Amino acid sequence: MITMNESDLATTPSQRTLAIHQQLEQAFACSLGIWTNSQRLPAKWSWLKCDSTKQAWFGRQLSESIYQWFDQLVARPTTEPQLLRLSDNQAMIAAVSESDLGDPEIVAGPVHLDAWSLAQATAQLAVKQASKAEDEEMLEHYATRLSASFEELCFLRRLSKHVDYCVADRPPAEVAVPILPEMRQLLEVEALCLINASKERGSQVYRARSIGGIAGSLPIAESVCCQVVDSSTAIRHASRQGRLQFG
Repeated sequence: MITMNESDLATTPSQRTLAIHQQLEQAFACSLGIWTNSQRLPAKWSWLKCDSTKQAWFGRQLSESIYQWFDQLVARPTTEPQLLRLSDNQAMIAAVSESDLGDPEIVAGPVHLDAWSLAQATAQLAVKQASKAEDEEMLEHYATRLSASFEELCFLRRLSKHVDYCVADRPPAEVAVPILPEMRQLLEVEALCLINASKERGSQVYRARSIGGIAGSLPIAESVCCQVVDSSTAIRHASRQGRLQFG
């Protein structure tokens, strides 16, 4: 693994600075430079070499007034590029950024102020903004589709875990017993039972016969539990038939 010491980092522009540098050069069709104000370097404002500025005609040295302007920009940081008029048809453009070590970095250089160049730069910017808006719309659409696909995947994954419960030839009791623990947690009860019941001969009343499965610990005997269920079933049946009497 390649590592860089602080001296290397101080002379290497950050990725954000390089991105700003590239965009401004494309917008104004000119060559710009990068300067940093780092205590790790001898000069207060040091010129950082990058591929497109090796042959920059303005070189590494700027006038003292430009460096003072850099100081003012860093003192009141802004995300917007700033212009300093040099003459009637030329200005110095500068954009403040930050190095990977937290030192201020500035992308700067002279640009022409003639109407033709500015109109061309404005047109290019408008086209890029339109393309960016289209890309953002496509990205939002993709995110929506991805979210829907993720929900479908989660549903199918949950379904696959319970595929055994959907086999048609399995009896209901065999399907229900494995689900009891999860149902008990959901209901927050001490115990949950599956009661095997059958109709009495010549009657529509179901009678509890035995316990087919238990999740948790029953506080009473299984036989007593069946009697309690039996009693409540008989009471409900009598109530529906209108034969329930209290005395």
